[in-house]
Amino acid sequence: MAFTEGFFIALNNWQNGWHEEQNKGREIADELVEQCALLPEKFKKVDVLCYRKRFIIEGEVVPILLDDEKFEGIASWTTDLDYAKSFKG
Repeated sequence: MAFTEGFFIALNNWQNGWHEEQNKGREIADELVEQCALLPEKFKKVDVLCYRKRFIIEGEVVPILLDDEKFEGIASWTTDLDYAKSFKG
């Protein structure tokens, strides 16, 4: 079975959020990455355009512009451009 109970628990915790507590978010994200590593490659790729809304927080602009640093960690993506535009206002 490709999807384990551990994967669904990790996914649920990530989708449930961490209320912008970055340390808690990192712990949740690390567990999801660990669980996703066990998935077959076919579940890790798509062949359509995907979108996401990126919120830039204080201190991120300089590394993005000067260092081309674009690492975003784990992020939600959608194939629906309108949804991406309206996500979180």
